[in-house]
Formats: sequence, C-alpha cells, structure tokens
Amino acid sequence: MKVAVKLLPLVGQNPHRLGRNKDIDIASAVAMDFPVHAVVRLSKQAVLTRNKAVACYASQLGGGPRRGGLLGFLRRVSRQRDLYMRHHPPVNSRQRETDLFEGVQ
Repeated sequence: MKVAVKLLPLVGQNPHRLGRNKDIDIASAVAMDFPVHAVVRLSKQAVLTRNKAVACYASQLGGGPRRGGLLGFLRRVSRQRDLYMRHHPPVNSRQRETDLFEGVQ
C-alpha cells in the first residue's frame, strides 16, 4: 500500500481524496506504522472471497479497483497475503509467524 500511495499521484490520483465521493484517505491509513508479527499467505479461495467482499464497496470505489497496469499488478501481488499485529500475548521473537492458530489448543 505504501508503494501505491506514492504511485497514485503519478497517475493523477490524490491518495488523500479517493473514491467516488473523494472521502477516502488511504495516505493517512498507510502513514500509521504498526509492527507486523504474522504474515499469512492466502489460498486462491480466500483471495476470491476477499474480492467478493471488496466488490460490495464498488459504489464507493467508482466501479472497483483497477485490474490492469502497474497498480493492478501491485494490488494482485499484495493481496495474496495478510499482515497481522499481535498485542497479547506479548511477542518474544523477531521471527514472523505464518499461522495465527499455531500452538492454540
């Protein structure tokens, strides 16, 4: 997302005023720097489910996100994984987890 925010002005988009109503500020959301403790790779089915959920906001996105070009490519690549921050229990290791439920009984 940080890369996309930097590239948006190059294609004539303002990252502080996106969407049909120009009321989405993704630059502010990306500016928050939270630590990443887990990276979970998504299955093709999970990506399809997420895409269906995103389609619910098509009216806000003005027809949905772009599918082609550089931004479309970056979106497809970045959407194949989810990033998570853990608050509790405290993280003891710098190594990122790959399974949110590992060790849960």
